[in-house]
Amino acid sequence: MATIKQLPANRRKAPKNTTARTAESKATSAVNAVKHANKTQIIGDESAEGLALLSAEYHEQYLPANSAERALVDTLVNNEWSLRRLRRAEIEIWDQVSDKILAEKGPAGVVTAGETFAAASDQFLRHQRAVDSCERNYHRAHKELQRLRAAALKSATSGRRGSVLQFPKPPRPTEPPDSE
Repeated sequence: MATIKQLPANRRKAPKNTTARTAESKATSAVNAVKHANKTQIIGDESAEGLALLSAEYHEQYLPANSAERALVDTLVNNEWSLRRLRRAEIEIWDQVSDKILAEKGPAGVVTAGETFAAASDQFLRHQRAVDSCERNYHRAHKELQRLRAAALKSATSGRRGSVLQFPKPPRPTEPPDSE
């Protein structure tokens, strides 16, 4: 929140704002975010089609009903994509480090998994932290998506019962007392 001194300064600077104002510039601006998001997600030998297919599968499976659910499904997609990338990266670490050790040993040398791990333990630790972070983010998003869905279902079902009109029951007829 702006302070009292900042309010007049904000008003003076507002006309200089470069925010998109026309429909055309707003449309262009909206596409920029999508372009940059896709560029940061696709690296090396990855394919945009693969990411699009993964995203379509997740959106088809979860069918997000609103922007909050859509954001959570996108988080699931991004973390799944990152986990796939990290799995490939782990293989590359094993290959590169074992090849380096093998080159030092010569043509008759043999490299064990233990030697490779010991030589690249810092790389493997950093890699595992990245994997753990992606898995944590994935599971948090999945849990929040389930919570939102359960809350929406609960409000929908409780709202249905409350919207049914219930009329009071008519009074029971009373029999007149016997006058004998």
